Amino acid sequence: MKNMIVANFQSRKNAYSFTLLETYVKAQIENSLEVGWAAKDIMLLTNFDYEFMGVEAQQVSFDDTCLTGSKTFAVNELFKKGCLDEELWIHDLDAWQNMWFDCPRFKDMGICEHGEHSPIRFGGSSVFYRPAAKNIVAVVSFLLSNKKIREEPALHRILSAPAYEHRVTVLDYTYNMGCAFFPERYLKSDKPIRVSHFRPDCPCGMKRHLLGQNELNVKTVNERLERLIRRYFDVYVTLSNEA
Repeated sequence: MKNMIVANFQSRKNAYSFTLLETYVKAQIENSLEVGWAAKDIMLLTNFDYEFMGVEAQQVSFDDTCLTGSKTFAVNELFKKGCLDEELWIHDLDAWQNMWFDCPRFKDMGICEHGEHSPIRFGGSSVFYRPAAKNIVAVVSFLLSNKKIREEPALHRILSAPAYEHRVTVLDYTYNMGCAFFPERYLKSDKPIRVSHFRPDCPCGMKRHLLGQNELNVKTVNERLERLIRRYFDVYVTLSNEA
């Protein structure tokens, strides 16, 4: 299995400054190495030259019609080049692996849902692919490019369709434990949480996941990951243990 990290720097559109984007990239690479990934199995896809801790970026061309579709565009480009021949885990820069996990069992594609009450069924922040998913990725990429919609509505439309739904495995929430619908997702998740999804440069996410200031008073990150995140992101957020 490969671990793919995508960093698309767009000076006009991106919510991240390059400094913050680089902080995320460095933290993700170091975290991946800490939990047990070999540098050769970490795929960093960017639109700029970069190397950190033995992980060298592969430059790709992103379609600028949909910034949220950067991961899909990157995977689609690699599929077209014939570069993917094993299972792939691709995730957002703010989706943090807590601990090592083996590749989960899934069909052609494995993805988590947002929650029972979400109008958008699937969350695109942490997704698993097999090589057989090539045509699914191509269809989603085409929709993003031509319909000018965001990634998760596109995933919802395609993966809920009868032509593709049977090829998709809905994974346990533990692989994408985000902030939305937090109690529902946490209570139904396998523990410990495998992937905590939050922005460490935002106080609300840090308090909810790192300090346990949430409806259940639980932390989703372990001590190792907490140390790493604090080291990289305390410059952006001053935390308080008070609610």
